[in-house]
Amino acid sequence: MPSIHKPCGAGLLFSFFLACTVCHAQSLVPRAYVITPVNLNAVIVTYSFYDGSVLFNGAVPITGAETRVNVAIFSYYHTFRFFGRSANITASLPYGVGHYQGKLITVEREAYRSGLLDTEFRFSVNLKGGLATTPEEFRSWRQKLLVGASLTMVTPTGQYYPTRLIKRGSNRWAFKPELGLSRRWGNWLIDGYAWV
Repeated sequence: MPSIHKPCGAGLLFSFFLACTVCHAQSLVPRAYVITPVNLNAVIVTYSFYDGSVLFNGAVPITGAETRVNVAIFSYYHTFRFFGRSANITASLPYGVGHYQGKLITVEREAYRSGLLDTEFRFSVNLKGGLATTPEEFRSWRQKLLVGASLTMVTPTGQYYPTRLIKRGSNRWAFKPELGLSRRWGNWLIDGYAWV
């Protein structure tokens, strides 16, 4: 009978570093489909800082481009009942401040941009395992398997300058449908997402 080996720590560490080399950045919302009681409101403030090189891939004659960008996001979150299921909507308004520098051919150039970025709206509903609950019913709820779906819409509300290389807005609408799964095993939670 063949022996079965448990994965060792070195193998798991190798797998983690291998995954890091092939994975790309994503926009994730951890615990996005966990239910919350209906008529719950929350104000969320988040902050992101980006510092590093800017790649133009030869599209413009700029070399050595670097940036420092600060983005604060003010969000409003509201839960409600949607055909008996737990649902929520989030509206996010980001404000960014960026300092950019690089060489245009041989001349050192700098740019500063600040202002509102594109607004984002997200509607999410639980399809399985997520009945809408009151605060009293929520106290006794225990998560097992949750399946949810969401639609994120980005609106072109940031300022867009067609003659500038660096802009605050994208000048286009964007939609992201997503399907999510969350499962609890004892003290462990596994979340997975797939989107277009």
